[in-house]
Amino acid sequence: MRVDFRFARTPVVVEVLGNRSHRSKAQLRRDADRMNALLADGLQPYQFSYEHVADAPADVVATTAAALKAYR
Repeated sequence: MRVDFRFARTPVVVEVLGNRSHRSKAQLRRDADRMNALLADGLQPYQFSYEHVADAPADVVATTAAALKAYR
């Protein structure tokens, strides 16, 4: 399964949800199916919106770093 960011030797996955490709009912359903598949595979997915990345990048980095810290 294709994801935005996968961190080697960890279960951490980061998905960035853009406004253009995550709005329709079909797109939202596909996102939910992907999230469920990631969880079923034992991965630890995090989702951030475009606004998270653009408006609060330090928060995105801090959240991701905290998730990765457990796997050092």
